Amino acid sequence: MRIGNMSFTENVYQYYTKNQTGNVQEISYEQLLQSSIGSTENANVPKFQIWSDYKEWKAQQPARELPDSQGVTEENLAYLKENFSGDLSIFQRIEAVDTMREMGMISEDQMMDTLGLCKLSLFTLDENALIISCGPTDTARKLGDWNLYMRDCPLFQAEDLDDLFELLDSHLRLHDEDDIAGNIQTILGRITRKVCE
Repeated sequence: MRIGNMSFTENVYQYYTKNQTGNVQEISYEQLLQSSIGSTENANVPKFQIWSDYKEWKAQQPARELPDSQGVTEENLAYLKENFSGDLSIFQRIEAVDTMREMGMISEDQMMDTLGLCKLSLFTLDENALIISCGPTDTARKLGDWNLYMRDCPLFQAEDLDDLFELLDSHLRLHDEDDIAGNIQTILGRITRKVCE
């Protein structure tokens, strides 16, 4: 398995997903650290490392020209559908929700909370997910912390834009913000109908 030329988050996620398919290959936490590009100073705290890696990745992306409208509008949802189609990488998932924040569709707190990157987050549970580590117990535990985080964090369950919309919808409704979630669903339905016609 080739690890390297990616951030620590991407390396660990690649390793994690390979383990989920039954293609288990052992690697140590140190090997993942050494083969990663960028800063790994937050590697012991997954949500901080993910956010740090995302910011480094985002800085290297071309600037996007967002629509002029703010809030949940047909124009903004159409932009999201056009620019975030298909399966999304970890950082594209964050960028999609970050773009919703930039468009004024959600707040920064709602974004971080929904993605599972804030202090208090709602997680799903899948007890069948696993990641295999080798090496000393303390470093295996660090990789185990990443395993638990990736297994339970909503960000890693939402593979495309529709999944992200569903995640936002359920999260916003859970926090009594039905108006935002309802507006997204209503306008998304209109856009879908226009595309199908």
